[in-house]
This record gives sequence, C-alpha cells and structure tokens, in this order.
Amino acid sequence: MSLPGPSPFFSPTKGVSKVAIVRDALNRSDCVAFAGDGRPDLKPALLVRPESRFARSWLAEALRERGERFHPFEHWSEIADQLQKTPC
Repeated sequence: MSLPGPSPFFSPTKGVSKVAIVRDALNRSDCVAFAGDGRPDLKPALLVRPESRFARSWLAEALRERGERFHPFEHWSEIADQLQKTPC
C-alpha cells in the first residue's frame, strides 16, 4: 500500500485527514454529519453538531466518557433514517 497522491486532505500518518475533510465541509455548509467507530474518528466527530454525530464501538464509548451527545448506531441505514427525521 502507498499513501494517496496530492490532496488537500492528505495526512502523512493516516493517508487521509478526516478532520480536514470535516472542516472543509463545514466551510461549505452548516449541515454536516459524521459517523465513525474508532480512535481516528474522535476529533472529526467533535467538530459537528451533536444531532449530526453518529457513533458506535470505541467512538461511542469515548463520547460517553466526555459527556458528548450523539446518536448510537449499528447499521448505516439507521443514520440515513435519522438524518431524514432531523433535517439541518
């Protein structure tokens, strides 16, 4: 495997910076959602509003420990259902 080519979202350690992607999206729109499950997802998850934050596994536990609100999920379809109920 090799790191991706030139990109505004390049990260020398991860290949792609999820934080950079979320920040870019937030600069373009107030309506940004994030879903994740692991350690690299904590920082980008904290950038979005709690009602647009979805987590499971390690990320869900880390958010609970910090007292942060989020929507727990097990299946991606649950995220789509919730986003349709709560438009930005």
